[in-house]
Amino acid sequence: FKKVVVRDFVDLMAAIVDDNIAYLVYRYQDWVFEENELNVLHECGVKLILWGHNTPFKDLRKIAKMKVFWLYIPVGKEQTDMLYDHPIWNKLFHIPNGFDDKPYSLLSSTYEKRVTYIGSLIEAKGFHALARIWPEVVKQCPEARLSVIGSGKLYNRDDKLGEHELAEASYEARFMDYLIHNGVLNTVTFHGTMGVEKKAILERSLIGVVNPTGQTENCPGSAIEFQAAGIPVVSGAYWGLLDTVLHGKTGLLVSSDKKLVESILFYLNN
Repeated sequence: FKKVVVRDFVDLMAAIVDDNIAYLVYRYQDWVFEENELNVLHECGVKLILWGHNTPFKDLRKIAKMKVFWLYIPVGKEQTDMLYDHPIWNKLFHIPNGFDDKPYSLLSSTYEKRVTYIGSLIEAKGFHALARIWPEVVKQCPEARLSVIGSGKLYNRDDKLGEHELAEASYEARFMDYLIHNGVLNTVTFHGTMGVEKKAILERSLIGVVNPTGQTENCPGSAIEFQAAGIPVVSGAYWGLLDTVLHGKTGLLVSSDKKLVESILFYLNN
């Protein structure tokens, strides 16, 4: 296995020539080629394979027309089905994200009435939806506790955070308002961005919550992570969560605040 770091298109072309590269797999969000660069790649016989996450539809239409793009690989079945009538369909090949369950196979949990959220604290990851209903959960189950793993800097460590150093200021104010004004902030622990040390929290968790809004989720790894640790997931019945959670078997997927509360309480009390 050879690792080569490229800093720009010139470096990339040098690596392609030196190693006689015929196929290039890359993530669209990390590098968007200029049209002249795509022409050079095509002339060199390189075939591009896009690892698909949340590529905009307008860009997929361009990609579908260009011969240099050989495959577009969605990471979830729901994401693939969504493109059924799209021009990109003939270039699709579905491969779910990989996941190593070995670190979780030996977890022995001592469960508390603890709900754990894993995800970035940005609007697209839906923590506000959990914060909005959390006061009602605590009202009906006063022993309930919420652990929050992640921060507004999960994807960009240079982002400026709000007063509580949790998320971008306006978004932080939004979800903290639910927790502070309803008097339940003392039941919530914000752990920030964590690595393997989060296993200690998972061992104490009864329920995992992943992005209740389902936005931007194609193959949510945190949903798989919870289940690998033997923890049921409660979340929204949308997009990639429909691929990764077996409703009624490894968790409960819902489509309203009322059902979200009921599902969390079901596991807390059962």
